[in-house]
Amino acid sequence: MIIPPMSTGVLTLTAVAFTIVSNVMILKFVDLKAERRARAEFNEWQKALREAVKKQDKKEEEKLKKKQQTMQTMQAKASFARMKVSLYTIVPFFIIYGLLLSFLGSVAGAWSPFYIPYLMTTAQYTAAGVKGGYEVTTFGWYIISSFTFSGLIMRLLKTQP
Repeated sequence: MIIPPMSTGVLTLTAVAFTIVSNVMILKFVDLKAERRARAEFNEWQKALREAVKKQDKKEEEKLKKKQQTMQTMQAKASFARMKVSLYTIVPFFIIYGLLLSFLGSVAGAWSPFYIPYLMTTAQYTAAGVKGGYEVTTFGWYIISSFTFSGLIMRLLKTQP
């Protein structure tokens, strides 16, 4: 078992590495230009529909509602490419996460002053009678690390939706 300060680092590096790998796969397998065009067209259509409803322009609203199925299909196709990448990366994620659990144990060694279910243990730790907070689980630290760095990595690689 790896000692707690090192285990938080290992989990953080694993989360960053996994995020980089999945975003590189998005770069390779998703047509980001087409996805952005489809998303922009869908947002434009949605905005026009909202304005037609707001202005109570029934003729324009009916015209736009006729395009609804086409727009939803276009948006679904744009989202499906990213979902395929997620499907390819989920199995390796479970394997890597299972290996991490076997090496690191169920707690990451980080503490939090507040409790979040499933991310922290329910027992409060004390040091010389002083409440130290809740210990973050391995899953919790992985999630925290992943959310912390995924936005930055997506911006750096220009893969944000």
